[in-house]
Amino acid sequence: MSLNDHIHQLTREHLKSSPDGQLRHAPALLAELRNAVTPGNSGSAGGASGPPIPINPEAVDMLTRFTTDAKKDYAEMTGQYWPGTLEALLQHFAWMDLAPDWHAYLERITLEWVDQITAFLWPTKPRRKLTGKTCPACGLTLHGADRAVCLSLGCWDDDGNLAKIGAWDIECGSCGAQWAGDQVSWLLRALDTPNVDIARAG
Repeated sequence: MSLNDHIHQLTREHLKSSPDGQLRHAPALLAELRNAVTPGNSGSAGGASGPPIPINPEAVDMLTRFTTDAKKDYAEMTGQYWPGTLEALLQHFAWMDLAPDWHAYLERITLEWVDQITAFLWPTKPRRKLTGKTCPACGLTLHGADRAVCLSLGCWDDDGNLAKIGAWDIECGSCGAQWAGDQVSWLLRALDTPNVDIARAG
């Protein structure tokens, strides 16, 4: 995706693919992040007698960091201070005649923001480690200085639920070998890791 694509996702409603492959309209990512600052806030502030509105410090930190960095970058580019919002500044970046190095930098940074917001708002379950199982491709069970488990199983769908086994995959963190689809059932049997044990562990 391009810089303009990243800015569009961050600042405007956009199309997003749902788990069933259908396209749906999704709010701007920065708008969703702002909503996450006060989770459950219905728009009414807590009164003197009521409990204070909870604040999500991670969401506040991300918004503050993004805003500070973007305004600093704008000042370095133009020698001027940007008085407006982060969303307006990003949209301004999209229309600026950027030098190639600034364009490449902003393209990378905005993609990182998209990824960070997405991971924060919709965290995915970690891959299940196949502890004690040896990779049939490289023959290792553990790898690296920290002796990490080689084999891991991806068995969750986009909503964090156990996916159908045909959508599972296994990969080795040491040699990079991968198995998917029907290969997963075969490999789990070869590793003596019954499917039912994976499901129960979830």
